[in-house]
Amino acid sequence: MPPVRVSFVPQKEWGPVRLPGSKSQAARALVARYVSGLDTAIHNLPDCDDTRELSAALGSLARYVPDPTARILEQDPEPIVGARFDLGNGGTTLRFFLAVVASIPELEAEIDCDEGLRNRPLAPLIQALRERGAEITCLSREGYPPLTVRGRRLRGGDIAVKGSVSSQFLSAMILASALWEGESRFEIPEGMVSAPYVAMTRRVVEDFKARPTHYNIEADWSAASYFYELALGYPGHAVEIESLTVPEKSCQGDSVCQNLFGWLGVRTERLDDRSDGPVRLVGDAEVIAKMRATKAQTEFDLWECPDLVPALAAGMCMARLPFRLVNIGHLRHKESNRLMSVSAELSKAGYAVKEEGDSLAWDGRLYPVADDETFEAWGDHRIAMALAVMAVKTHWIAIDGGRVVTKSFPDFYRQLENVGFDVKFPRYGSLWDKDR
Repeated sequence: MPPVRVSFVPQKEWGPVRLPGSKSQAARALVARYVSGLDTAIHNLPDCDDTRELSAALGSLARYVPDPTARILEQDPEPIVGARFDLGNGGTTLRFFLAVVASIPELEAEIDCDEGLRNRPLAPLIQALRERGAEITCLSREGYPPLTVRGRRLRGGDIAVKGSVSSQFLSAMILASALWEGESRFEIPEGMVSAPYVAMTRRVVEDFKARPTHYNIEADWSAASYFYELALGYPGHAVEIESLTVPEKSCQGDSVCQNLFGWLGVRTERLDDRSDGPVRLVGDAEVIAKMRATKAQTEFDLWECPDLVPALAAGMCMARLPFRLVNIGHLRHKESNRLMSVSAELSKAGYAVKEEGDSLAWDGRLYPVADDETFEAWGDHRIAMALAVMAVKTHWIAIDGGRVVTKSFPDFYRQLENVGFDVKFPRYGSLWDKDR
């Protein structure tokens, strides 16, 4: 597959950007709907790989167990054997789905996934589920898929899950606990990474306790970060986004994006009085220049919002604002080792970004840049998107593996074309001439 080639065309007219629905909120809503035995219409589901994989997995599960709430009330449920599920490459899908399957009595299933996901840690969730009574066997190595599961009516009680690697372990347990026996009380452990995602899980669970007939997914704040990156790297040019929920009402922790980029000089202007209406992002060149003149490293602690790191680091490099992004060691366990991939690719772009323990730092030093450099997405959608926006400074950029954006934002390149970019595959011409 040839690299994606992204060019910036300064004279091109800009239009509004449409963001996908939040894939994090969507994943929680899909699972909450299933375990509640509801047929709630979920609106604004993102058409991305992760959401499709989870939706398909739950659809397959529903063919074996149409109503899990009814099954847990059966006295002696008939065993269901031979169920097999391949969950693709979504870490969220695997973690949430495992917890649900382990909670359905007498369902015997094999769960597998793509090779890359087989190497992402799962042991804290497996251990926590076993402590509640789950029967889970790791077929290759302990703590990793593939797995066989024999579902049980798990026990509630006081529950703590190790949270230093991923908050999704605790979220998976919270979502599945609707099927457990007795009340469950979940402890947020000290040092829990990405804690706002647990708050989102609890909020979605509460929403579905009301048994809604319709449920709406917010526009994705994580996806918005790449357009904040653009506003920071290309100040003075307005980026209009069709819909974005105000941080005060959003269930997404990554809505802190507005404040982080706001600190650096990007204004977020609401275009009407709706809490989820259109916004305009504008980088203030004067504010950015004053910050640059200090030559000081701005430090952000991104422990709770690690998905913002690629866009924030790339944007600050383009704006020539030195930085230290701290408490982000858990990024080593994402689709790529993001400490390594972010520093490697920004260094290719000429910025001497260093991995320092559990931090990324740039002191403002620059490297020479090769004229024909090809960048690498590292199989990571967030790396690909952050790199693509950097064409605003490099004029063009070639990204090997750049189509990985379909994991969370399949329409990303089309939306870039709305704000001054041109996107092509060298072998095929326009990206949009060929079916995706």
